[in-house]
Amino acid sequence: MSWILEGALGDAQTGQADSHADSHADSHADGNADGNADCAQVGIARVEFFQATDRIAHRVLIERDGRSATWESIEGDDLQNWPPSPPYQEVSLERIGDQDVALLVGMAGNSHWSLSVDIDPVRASIRFDVACRIAVEPDFLGSKYRGSTDSVICDSATIIDSSEDSRGEGFDGWCARPKAITAPRATIRWAYEFTL
Repeated sequence: MSWILEGALGDAQTGQADSHADSHADSHADGNADGNADCAQVGIARVEFFQATDRIAHRVLIERDGRSATWESIEGDDLQNWPPSPPYQEVSLERIGDQDVALLVGMAGNSHWSLSVDIDPVRASIRFDVACRIAVEPDFLGSKYRGSTDSVICDSATIIDSSEDSRGEGFDGWCARPKAITAPRATIRWAYEFTL
């Protein structure tokens, strides 16, 4: 089972883009976006959400001006209260105003995660806005990926691009982490964008 959020990207110089962003759920990953065959687009942005054991993982793709970049979330398992990426268990694709948005929620231990994902055709970016309601001080909090950090922009997150995380545990990739973690029983947020 997979769910796809997809949209056309505008010209890098004019900023113009097709206003149609296609999102759909399907039982297989289909590379075709309905209704985009006649669009005069410069690029495409796509997030595929897919079932990975007990949670929903995702892949990010941006193709623009003859270039492309991909990223994939690094997931944990049901034994981890603080997995390497938020343990989303439900996904919904919604139309909010003129914007297609993916909304995800999940939990592990006593903590609850939520995520909103949207595509900005003019900025040619895919924005991830994450929140976690914590009951105790976390051992780890962040979103880990495989892929380059060259085209990742952070608002309220810190990028760690290293062979070690803050606990000294090796991992293959990079991590977006909240800039600050306040006292327990707080909602922690971090946001970042994929672009090209």
